[in-house]
Amino acid sequence: MQQRSLRRRQAHRKVNHRRQIRRTLYFMTEHKAPAPLWNGKPKTG
Repeated sequence: MQQRSLRRRQAHRKVNHRRQIRRTLYFMTEHKAPAPLWNGKPKTG
C-alpha cells in the first residue's frame, strides 16, 4: 500500500513538472505580447 501511494506521488510530481515547463515556455515565447494573467497564471480557453 505504501509503495503504491509513493508511486502515485511521483507520477503527480512529474505532471506538475511538465506543467511548470509548459508555463516557462509560454512566458519565453508569448510573453512579449500583453497576455491577460489571473493569479499569475496565463488564461487558457
